[in-house]
Amino acid sequence: MTTSTIDRSAWERTTQRQRALRAVTDAAQDPAATAAAVRRARADAFDSLDDLLLAAYAQWQRTVDAQLDLALEREATVSEAVRSAWSAAGDALPGTAALLEQHRDHPAVVQAHARHARTTRRRTGASVPTVWRTPTGSTRPRRSCGLGLRRRVRTLIAG
Repeated sequence: MTTSTIDRSAWERTTQRQRALRAVTDAAQDPAATAAAVRRARADAFDSLDDLLLAAYAQWQRTVDAQLDLALEREATVSEAVRSAWSAAGDALPGTAALLEQHRDHPAVVQAHARHARTTRRRTGASVPTVWRTPTGSTRPRRSCGLGLRRRVRTLIAG
């Protein structure tokens, strides 16, 4: 499908939802600001809290899956790769991790997480963590194959 065949209102709605989700995840780092951001997002772009949380979880799952590809190349075991990908997603999406953690008992998040856990277990045989944000300064040493991705990006930017 080309962009010329996309209904303009559908395009605008998608953009509006992405901006609203970004505003919520930016605010989620401050629990006091989260409730107001969620109300605004629901009024502006999402039909319900379930809809908002499912969009946040979908973003989380896409990020974990992308990070998993990278982690499988550098980790010794699949379980380590899943934990590493989960942690990397938390580093990349701290607001989304905070939002999902704040709503961890919400039925939409519970169901989405259960589906993600089943899919990951079926594909890799490994379990996903039950918390979204792992503490920084992990005691587990990081494995690396030469220059890490962050160092390579910094080198390219600075160079």
